[in-house]
Amino acid sequence: MILTSELLAIFWRKVAETPELPKLLEELLPFLKREFSMNEIGVVRWQQQPEKIRFLASSFSQSKNVELSLLHGEIQQWFADERFRSQVTRVLPLQQDEQHCVILSKLSCAADQQILLAFIYRREQVTFAFDYIPGLLPIFSVAANNYLQHQKLLQATKVVQSQCQDLLSKMGKDNMDNQIIGSSHGLAQTMEQVNIVAPSDLTALIRGETGSGKEVVARAIHEQSPRADKAFIRVNCGAISPDLIDSELFGHEKGSFTGAAGVKLGWFERADGGTLFLDEIGELSLAAQTRLLRVLQEGTLNRVGGEREINVNVRIIAATHRNLSDMVNEKLFREDLWYRVNVFPIYLPSLRERKQDISALANHFSERAAKKLGLPYIAPTSNQVTTLQAYHWPGNVRELQVVMERAAILGQGKQLDIESSLGPSFKMAVPSIPIENNNEENKLDKNVSIEPLEKTIVSSINNALKVTNGKISGEGGAASLLNINPNTLRSKMRKYQIEIKYFPGNSNLLS
Repeated sequence: MILTSELLAIFWRKVAETPELPKLLEELLPFLKREFSMNEIGVVRWQQQPEKIRFLASSFSQSKNVELSLLHGEIQQWFADERFRSQVTRVLPLQQDEQHCVILSKLSCAADQQILLAFIYRREQVTFAFDYIPGLLPIFSVAANNYLQHQKLLQATKVVQSQCQDLLSKMGKDNMDNQIIGSSHGLAQTMEQVNIVAPSDLTALIRGETGSGKEVVARAIHEQSPRADKAFIRVNCGAISPDLIDSELFGHEKGSFTGAAGVKLGWFERADGGTLFLDEIGELSLAAQTRLLRVLQEGTLNRVGGEREINVNVRIIAATHRNLSDMVNEKLFREDLWYRVNVFPIYLPSLRERKQDISALANHFSERAAKKLGLPYIAPTSNQVTTLQAYHWPGNVRELQVVMERAAILGQGKQLDIESSLGPSFKMAVPSIPIENNNEENKLDKNVSIEPLEKTIVSSINNALKVTNGKISGEGGAASLLNINPNTLRSKMRKYQIEIKYFPGNSNLLS
């Protein structure tokens, strides 16, 4: 019994053509039985936490599966004990079958995988098996690696498909060929700007309210650009901890800080050649803005803990719901960064500013809710559309989507219960009749000075710290005076770069 070149060629061809391991074993088993008198074959993974054998693929009967599972103690010792760890192949008896034994061989797979090839053989034929097992191990090692990578790819594909479907949902589209709803009506001017800037490599700044679809517009720019076949990476700047912002944006080297077990590519490197979408850029701290500016100016970065400069070619699209111009005036946003990102500003109107699109959007979200919930599709009536148009939509398109899905659930497939879906907030949200300006009490006092919100926040925090001698938490602390959580106060102090400069000798500082 030897492995001929013809037989090896057949095996390697099967491995190349069949990534699914169960199907591959099924196709190879007839050759193995005929040429090598093999009874059954399987590929298993040894898991240490908890200790168990997991079958990736096998032709074993249920009784043999049970018997092999009972060998977990011997297998655990094989991997753990220095005396046996170097052994590639071991022969173990089957407890309930004295005529057969199992031959286990380690396969060369990824470092974190402990994969075994298992043969069931008659005891008197075990000696002959060692003549050809060394020749089979490379074949099954490649087959097992292919299978594991194929499974990862399938899982990643499912995640991407789910994310794609979620994105299409946000965009109000069924597929990538559809136009954005409202592109010829309420979003006509916005889409005209998108068409102008997309073919260039200019930095664009999208300004619009939360839920209005800033990411949708950013993706539309990317899809119409020469970088459309490259990566589009979205970063929510407001969701990244100030302590991790460098690592997330620029990456880090192995050992650069506690927990840095390996090299990590930052968002800039991941988007190299493509587009980096910096959502809510106004939430970045001033320190982070400084480091971001350097990358935008020079096109190079250094990973955390690294000395080598890395060139990156990335198109930047930024977005915010804030007025960055006012933030510049209040020293909360760098003026030079403002000039860098505000090359081509795009204004995205809120949903209440484009009420003509509500009918089409409501129909679209109603149809999608019906598919998702397994209910019959029901279009909103003209009266219901009028009701929707009367609402002020603080959550914009995202809120409309939720309202339509809730209306479908409440209607139970018989109707769209839109009024109940809008809830009690709807009546409060209907605009009241304007009060006549001839009432002297309602006239605005032109002498009243109204300061920007950020400046008021900074002033309030500074005053509270001054009153409390710099004490933050506890009874009589600044957080208590401001009626907020101490951690929230510390976060705002970092954001607005507020330093405690009152009574520096106080032992309660930052407590």
